[in-house]
Amino acid sequence: MTRENSEIGGAVAGGESRAASRHLISGNAGKATTTIAGVVVFLLGIGLTLFIMVNPMDIGVFEKLKNMLLPSEAKTTPSPVKGGEREVLYWYAPMDPTYIMDKPGKSPMGMDLIPKYADEVEEESDSAIRIDPATVQNIGVMTATVNRGDLKVEIRTVGTLDYNERNIFWVNTKYDGWIEKVYVNYIGDRVREGMPLFEIYSPDLVSTQEEYLSALTYREKMAGSGFPDAQARAENLLAASRSRLRYWDITDEQIARLEKNGQTTKTLTVMSPVDGIVVQKMDQALEGMYAKAGMNLYKVADLSTLWVHVDIYEFQLPWIKKGQQARIEISYYPGEVFVGKVLFFYPYLDETTRTIRVCLEIPNTDDKLRPEMFATVTFSPVAAKDAVLVPEMAVLHSGERDVVVIDLGGGRFEPRDVRLGLQGNGQYQVLEGLESGERIVTSAQFLIDSESNLREAINKMLMAKKGAAPAETLSPGMEHGSETKDMEHGSETKTMKHAGHEMKPVVEDTGTIEALEKVLRAYFPIWKALANDSIDGLDAKAKELAETADTAAGMVTEEVLATQLETLKKAASEMRIDDLTTARESMKSLSRALVAIFESHDVKMPNRYTIIECPMVKERWIQDTEQVNNPFMGSSMPLCGVKVGEIG
Repeated sequence: MTRENSEIGGAVAGGESRAASRHLISGNAGKATTTIAGVVVFLLGIGLTLFIMVNPMDIGVFEKLKNMLLPSEAKTTPSPVKGGEREVLYWYAPMDPTYIMDKPGKSPMGMDLIPKYADEVEEESDSAIRIDPATVQNIGVMTATVNRGDLKVEIRTVGTLDYNERNIFWVNTKYDGWIEKVYVNYIGDRVREGMPLFEIYSPDLVSTQEEYLSALTYREKMAGSGFPDAQARAENLLAASRSRLRYWDITDEQIARLEKNGQTTKTLTVMSPVDGIVVQKMDQALEGMYAKAGMNLYKVADLSTLWVHVDIYEFQLPWIKKGQQARIEISYYPGEVFVGKVLFFYPYLDETTRTIRVCLEIPNTDDKLRPEMFATVTFSPVAAKDAVLVPEMAVLHSGERDVVVIDLGGGRFEPRDVRLGLQGNGQYQVLEGLESGERIVTSAQFLIDSESNLREAINKMLMAKKGAAPAETLSPGMEHGSETKDMEHGSETKTMKHAGHEMKPVVEDTGTIEALEKVLRAYFPIWKALANDSIDGLDAKAKELAETADTAAGMVTEEVLATQLETLKKAASEMRIDDLTTARESMKSLSRALVAIFESHDVKMPNRYTIIECPMVKERWIQDTEQVNNPFMGSSMPLCGVKVGEIG
């Protein structure tokens, strides 16, 4: 009974377990189905969103949904799609973006042209350009604010230390005599006021002492005589003798000693008149030397202050004032700075160097400095007060132009011409073109300026290819007459020019055209020779061109054209052919004169010629072939050139 019951219980338990397992599996399957369904719906949602965004079949409903989902993009992004393809504005060379074409092809370097799409070009003002913020960060653009302040200029010059001429003293005697004993024997010995220098024997000095003693004795005798007149004469005689001794630089102490001793001395000791250093001595051995009256025996200089002589240019003179301080550095004491002040200006200008000498005074309390030392002197005067100032690195110098790049905000930049004033301490004074508070670019601005110039050049070339007419619709006051090539379709079309535009004078006279044809035929051998790196026979070819231009100038009736031919004749006759470099330099003037003729006149030439410009040397020339052959670069870069015009 027990066994049966246990079997029955086991069977029941097994059935319950299997039922629970089936229930668990069923539940998991339901959850998996729900998860898969969710993933599918999510993927369908993403796919539908992408389909709406891309809208490859241009379905209007989806376009409306896209505009609703992305209203800002729909408003700001132009629709460059035409027939399902991006609109190409032009094709350009990868190595020379100024070389543009209206269809695919090869650049002068043999590289494939790259398309420029309409959706890549933003609407910009004439001067401002827009750069993506990521690009701004990558090229390292840094900006600064234009400020107002005092502009200090730094004037650095080299000076020489010298004695302070107000502290130089000469030691000499006012009487003849022989030097008996010397106390100061060498140059550089430091002396103090009243210190003995040497002893000298002078007969005149001895006789003067005797006269003084006699006058002293006579005064004593007359003191008790009772005759006032005699006493007065004795006093006057004694005073005269004492004055004579003083005139000979005998000190009061020495005179008192003479009175006390009552005896003359053979020699007299000469004392130093000042504190200082002996910088010059009459002879290496003064003892026994005969010294004449007025002979300089010692030169004593006080070196507590020194002078520094510097030269500054005449244009710097207005910035240096008397009493102005300057920083002085001595190479013997690196890192130590001395301060001096301007003492006076010398009253003359060095006509050779166009400099003026300035004297500064510098203290020498530590007795470190010596005359004839070299010094670097730096002045920092205020050259302009309350000036508009910009960092030097913010200014781009381009020939006669000075340019700064303005940060307009939002990734927009504008190159702007400025007029500069003074320069100093890493800053420029801006006279015109900037105001305080504007933000300017201080690094990588040359890249922004290059981008601006490139866009300007491309826009001008595009306008030239389109006939330089801002509108292509006919309107009253417009004239027919110029043929240009439509860039998009490549067909020949008649374009209009505004009546207000200046038209080139048309040259249709057969004689003038033949004369200009001969000028071109005389020019081409020079072009071909230089393109082939040759100057053989170039003298004769230049002479032939000069004669041909002279003949043509005599034939034409228009004054402007005749003048241009005379210019061409002058350039050809003055052509230098010392070597290939000078010949190519002369070729520039030659080609400029010739190109100017055909760019300022509409000459109906029977043959077609091409005007080419080299972007490397920025020069133009004329050739009778389509294949570029650069006369300025020769074999180094024969294909460097862009077609910029046609003749005929």
